[in-house]
Amino acid sequence: MNDFAGNTCPCFSFRIKALARWTPRVRYNVCMEPHPHIDAHVHILPAWRLAGLMRWIHCAFPAHPVPEDIDRAHIESDLAAGRARLFFNLVYPLRPRETHRLNAFNFKLTQDLPHCAGWGSLHPENTDKAAATHRCIHEYGFLGMKFHPFVQEFSITDPAMHPVYDTLCALRRPLFLHTGFDEFYKMNMPPEQIAELARRWPDMPIILSHMMFPRMRETLDLMDAHPQLIGDLTNVPGSIRWRAGLNGKSFGDMPETQLLRRRLPGFADRLIYGSDHPAGMGGYADIYADFHALNLSRDLAQAILWRNPLALVHKYLPGRWRAASAAGYETDF
Repeated sequence: MNDFAGNTCPCFSFRIKALARWTPRVRYNVCMEPHPHIDAHVHILPAWRLAGLMRWIHCAFPAHPVPEDIDRAHIESDLAAGRARLFFNLVYPLRPRETHRLNAFNFKLTQDLPHCAGWGSLHPENTDKAAATHRCIHEYGFLGMKFHPFVQEFSITDPAMHPVYDTLCALRRPLFLHTGFDEFYKMNMPPEQIAELARRWPDMPIILSHMMFPRMRETLDLMDAHPQLIGDLTNVPGSIRWRAGLNGKSFGDMPETQLLRRRLPGFADRLIYGSDHPAGMGGYADIYADFHALNLSRDLAQAILWRNPLALVHKYLPGRWRAASAAGYETDF
């Protein structure tokens, strides 16, 4: 497993070689949005974590257009140039000792940037997870908790994580969960595990980051069965574009594209999208060009890019982005 701090285990190298065949379109920091939008998936990290992440990205994708030496100021500049007026910032620790530092960093970021809404996290090996979760919600004012089970190396059904879920469920706060790309990570998260979480903690909304790509049909079926599930389309259009290139097909002819065009309207109020910047599927312009290539209706696109993430903040952090509006940030689509 890669630890995003500059070390890559031998078992990870063959995946990097396979992915290196993909060369993203080199277009960077170009505004593609006709309207301001909310970027629901951003990773502004402390310098020590950001440097490791970008070394890993450039090892896996040598032609990735985001500079390897990108820093916080550059990420903020990219968001502004790309018309991301508001954004979610996601962090998660790779080691138990990082938990407090990362959450404190994200709290300070949200204090510095009124247009940022933060998510907390913890490491699976941390003790007193209920207290840490309460601290993230009540002391730091985060929306909910974010986890990457594949990188953090844990199963979402591990009983050790139950205190987190119990706390979120009692507080009716969301869990933001990485899903998908199982083949790349050589790990597995069966849809039944997500269904189990949804059944056992019905008052805990669960955001399915990356829509379990490529198992989007199963994701949408899960969303049909469990109304507290929310789909995060981040990296999905870019992954379809990548697959289309590998198979010599057009984006519109891909079965995944056709599936999304057919079924996404049924979940219009339960979908969000973000860039995963600076570690997304290409440059900032590519990522939003990929989204618009889905050719969704204007109303559905506005719901995904603006109304739905805004509703999450208004629900869980009422007044948070009224402060952003007062500070001069655009808060209307």
